[in-house]
Amino acid sequence: MKIALIVSIVTSTLLAGIVETNKGMFLELFTYKNSTEIVSRVPISKGKIEKKNCYSTRNAEEWCKVTYRDGGMVINGYSEKKYLDIIAQAPNTKSTFEQTYGGKYDDVANDIIALKDGYLLVGETQSFGEGNSDAYIIKVDKLGNKVYSAAYGGGNADVASAVVEMEDAFMVTGTTSSFGNRVQSLYLLKLAKNGNKMWQKAYYSDKDDYYAGNDIIKISDTNTLIAGTEDHVKFFNSEVNIYLNAITTNGKRNGIKRYGGEDPERANSIISVSDGYVIAGETDTWGHGGLDAYVIKIDKDGNRVWHNAFGFDEDESAN
Repeated sequence: MKIALIVSIVTSTLLAGIVETNKGMFLELFTYKNSTEIVSRVPISKGKIEKKNCYSTRNAEEWCKVTYRDGGMVINGYSEKKYLDIIAQAPNTKSTFEQTYGGKYDDVANDIIALKDGYLLVGETQSFGEGNSDAYIIKVDKLGNKVYSAAYGGGNADVASAVVEMEDAFMVTGTTSSFGNRVQSLYLLKLAKNGNKMWQKAYYSDKDDYYAGNDIIKISDTNTLIAGTEDHVKFFNSEVNIYLNAITTNGKRNGIKRYGGEDPERANSIISVSDGYVIAGETDTWGHGGLDAYVIKIDKDGNRVWHNAFGFDEDESAN
């Protein structure tokens, strides 16, 4: 009985997958899938564990090929997927981190801001939500552990491009085909600090044209400025201009300004300066090549102070 008991204990340890010792938690890597021969026990709190291809075995277990990296050291082996899932779901405790967020399909982050207690990422998701893509918001703590995530939008395509923190909320801008003119409208979403949706609205000037909000800044406690693009459809082509909107935190639009020339101009970014605002994007009207990086300075009333194009023979864009 003693021999049988000892064998049973050893077998249980070999198949444990994750082992805890007085030096911390270790993942056991095996020589091949469904094996009991250990290559190495690697520390979970150090290095990086990369999950490669996963395989199902005859007894319905899932095993994955794993690469462990720590500095110049590389160890390859196999682990059961359930143990890798446990590690992936465990809170990160490292001061520096590399994390991925999302689901089964394509998920993209377009902007990030630092908060007192972490970070807020905004983008788009095809894994969650109602439409073929939805605005995707993720809050993480300072170690990259997810606090909350949610998808916002309607039945069609919705994208979050930029976010700014206000006194009581987050203001998120982007594009929507679910609301507004149903073609493509400028999208504005107001979120409470806990991620709950307060309201979402769409803005446009013509029902047949395309609008996008590409960046947003705070200009007072209750006012935002959104820089984007208006694509005015014509019979044979389109007229593309920089589209600037002043919108309050209650959703009221107080003004629209357009900037551009004979060919397309787009705004990708906006910042506030002491005596006005600076917009950066791209121009096809001015400059040297096809597209050139385009910078405009405007005063507080939206009047253009100066503009300039920067680039060479090929395409350049300022983001």
